[in-house]
Amino acid sequence: MCLTNQCFLWIHPFVQELDWESIAAGLLHDTVEDTNVVTFERIEEEFGATVRHIVEGETKVLVIFES
Repeated sequence: MCLTNQCFLWIHPFVQELDWESIAAGLLHDTVEDTNVVTFERIEEEFGATVRHIVEGETKVLVIFES
């Protein structure tokens, strides 16, 4: 949201209760499927095992529901 020349990021109150790993995983959850560059291994190298497991779990859940 921008007011005059100052911009502010509005974050839903629910998101404020999440840890950084959950937020990172939420932002990254489609990158493995949508790019040829990002892999689960790369996510783990860059963001750690916790983020990888969340992203991997989200990807598997989506595959189950799309079947």
